Amino acid sequence: MCTLKHPGQEEERFGFLHKRDCETPPPRRTKEIITGTWDKASYPHGTSATYNCRPGYIKLGRVTFECKDGIWKHLYPYVECINKPCGHPGDIQFGSFELTAGTEFVFGTRVEYKCDEG
Repeated sequence: MCTLKHPGQEEERFGFLHKRDCETPPPRRTKEIITGTWDKASYPHGTSATYNCRPGYIKLGRVTFECKDGIWKHLYPYVECINKPCGHPGDIQFGSFELTAGTEFVFGTRVEYKCDEG
C-alpha cells in the first residue's frame, strides 16, 4: 500500500484522500448534553453527534456536531441552547425587587426583594 502524508494534511492512498477519524468523543458542552454512548477510542469521519438541552434551557432546531477529517465541527445552522424564559417574578405591595444576577427574566437569573422602610 502506498501512503503519503504531508505535515498537517490527510493521508493520500492510491490517489484518494483518506479522511482522519476523530480521536476523542464529541466535545462536552455547558448547556447541552450529548445523546447516546460515546466510549470508543475513535470515531470515523462522518460520525454525527446530537445534543439535547440540559434542564432549564431550550433550543429551536438541532445541536449537531460531525467528525470532519479528525475534528468535531458544529454543523450549520449553529443552534445553541438558551436559557428558558421565566416571566416576571411579581411585584410586592410594600417593596421592590432587583435583578442581582442576569439582565432578563430567564433561567439562572436571581432576584432580590427588599421591603420599603417604615
